[in-house]
Amino acid sequence: MSILDRLRSGWRGLMTEGAAPAGYDGASGRRRVKNFGQSSTHINALLASDAPALRDRSRELTRNHSNAKAAKRSYTANAVGTGIRTSFQHPEEGRNQALRQLYADWCWEADADGIGDYYGLQALITRSVFVSGEAFVRRIDRRQSEDLAVPLQLQLIDPAQLPLWKTNMLPDGGCIRMGIEFDSAGRRTAYWFLRRHPGDWTARIVLDDPALFLRVPAAEVLHIFEPEEIGQIRGEPRMAPVLVDYWLMGQYDQAELERKRTGALFAGFILEEDAENLSTDGPASDDGTAEATMEPGTLQVIKAKSIEFSTPPDVGAGYEPFQYRNQTKAAAGVGVPYAATTGDLKGASYSSMRAGALEFRRQLEQFQWHTLIPQFCRPVTRWLLDAAVLSGRVPVAAGEWRRSWRAIMAKVTYVPARWDWVDPLKDIKGEQIAVACGFKARSQVVEEQGYTAEEVDERRAADAARAQKLGLPAAPQPGDNTIGPPEHTGAPDSEGGNTGGNP
Repeated sequence: MSILDRLRSGWRGLMTEGAAPAGYDGASGRRRVKNFGQSSTHINALLASDAPALRDRSRELTRNHSNAKAAKRSYTANAVGTGIRTSFQHPEEGRNQALRQLYADWCWEADADGIGDYYGLQALITRSVFVSGEAFVRRIDRRQSEDLAVPLQLQLIDPAQLPLWKTNMLPDGGCIRMGIEFDSAGRRTAYWFLRRHPGDWTARIVLDDPALFLRVPAAEVLHIFEPEEIGQIRGEPRMAPVLVDYWLMGQYDQAELERKRTGALFAGFILEEDAENLSTDGPASDDGTAEATMEPGTLQVIKAKSIEFSTPPDVGAGYEPFQYRNQTKAAAGVGVPYAATTGDLKGASYSSMRAGALEFRRQLEQFQWHTLIPQFCRPVTRWLLDAAVLSGRVPVAAGEWRRSWRAIMAKVTYVPARWDWVDPLKDIKGEQIAVACGFKARSQVVEEQGYTAEEVDERRAADAARAQKLGLPAAPQPGDNTIGPPEHTGAPDSEGGNTGGNP
């Protein structure tokens, strides 16, 4: 053995001795996982190429597939409901009341398109995030002469108007990535919107602007989306993982429906030896078989001498469990309960309904407090306060605005719409015990119902004052014997029988 061979043998020994065995089956290259796809491509690169198709197919399904549309409606109805309200808690009561009234008046005028109100915009944004993965809101400053509560309105922009293909470097060291302009430090500085929606041919007739793009400063735009990975800059449709499932289920349902429909059209078959002179609504086929018009009760003519009645095909015993399993998988993929996407409550119990509702609401709370409130509600509150002060709607001294603004924002709370309980009596008793034991604050319980403690207390005081003024009896309290139907005393009824109690 030469010196070179001995060196090679020694090197192989060192490599074998120091090599660690494969520790993860998921990372191995064994035969059973050889078709396990893997990719290190960043989500931004994936979205740049696939997001348009994902968005278009998601929209197609939510327009035409009943279960996908139900999932979108349920998610929006539970995430937004009647709206996430802004509650001002300014230390000065007079200023606080003025802010609340100003906000209430502005909510009706918030939509720049004049279609809905502020809470309607919240619902539309949530639908867009669910279907398209993201939504854009542009600040529109109005003139004082337009007689608005606050000279500020919000314009929603379709995600398709921010092209994912617009990516290039800028002379100042910045760049445009998927329609978003960044400076050299990586901060968002502008959004490059298409002036017209690329799929709306009616807008091309109405609008005639030679400029293709409109550059809008980032300070005037809100980008609402749920980032799934670190560094993600555009949204992913929530329907993305179940698009194929819903589409195939729809095709399967249509095939079964068509099979049943076609089978039901044939009532039977007339078997004749000579089918040449039979009267039919249509011509005979090449083999001499005449066919009546395809309609309910059709009798098919065949050369023979008898009549056989049709037996329409059945879907089989496996259809319902097969579709049930696929529907539950698809519902889990979009994060919506199965019952909400199908309307099927068969076999549901109080415990299962409550467990499903709690898990669903945890996900919705995450969307509310991690996405919709910080990305939309809170920035809009800042815009509203700025516009109110600059327009003189809220009088503040020039040197006090910064301090006053911070004080107001520090006290602002956001109150999502309440969720109905599955069993109100049980849940209310649980909340009552939690408050009595000090495990929970009364104000927290009130806020979970979609109100603030201040509003509830003010209404209670007003009700009490009105009742006292009108001489109304006091409302019964928990534990009062007057609550509920009167107890049976065991006295005999008019028939001489016993109406209750022990004999």
